[in-house]
Amino acid sequence: MKKERNHNKKAATIIAAGSLGLLGVSSIVSAALKNINAGDFNFDDSEITNNLEMLPTQITISSTVTPTPSLDINETVTATPTLPAIPSQSSGPTATPTPQKTTKYLDGTYTTQVSYFVEGHREVMDIVLTIQNDTVTGYTINRVSGSNQSSIYINTFYSESNPKVVGSSLDSNFSNTRVSGATLVYNAFLQAVSSTKTKAQ
Repeated sequence: MKKERNHNKKAATIIAAGSLGLLGVSSIVSAALKNINAGDFNFDDSEITNNLEMLPTQITISSTVTPTPSLDINETVTATPTLPAIPSQSSGPTATPTPQKTTKYLDGTYTTQVSYFVEGHREVMDIVLTIQNDTVTGYTINRVSGSNQSSIYINTFYSESNPKVVGSSLDSNFSNTRVSGATLVYNAFLQAVSSTKTKAQ
């Protein structure tokens, strides 16, 4: 019985030693079983020791570890500020240049109403002058009111002065338009010319 206990103790030691390495376990166990089957329980500890020395002293497990990228939540991101667009500076509104006037008077048709008294009657007429490039291109006298006698002098003055007025410069003195007996009409015409110059400037 004592030998069997010793034998069981040694067998347990062999089995425990086998857990240290996989490569030498089979040889140790095979040797122990061979002796047990032969009824030889007197093998010494040197056999176990020799077999244990054959076992690797260190088992290295190789594994490849792929590191998981870590997120740095403390990373500082500096944003580049966007500057507002600076509007272009202007010295002021652009003025449209005024075309230079090449003539002294503005082209157009100008009407002047004149009047005078004769023999207790007030004569009223409209004298119309059309100006183009400082030249009289049109001329009419429209009688508004007055006596029949005065209308004779007005018509005479107009018929004789018209060819002398049309085509002449507005700056002419028109002294050549005087008609005998129609002095009041002539003075009224000169008044209309002066008024037209003022209006056309």
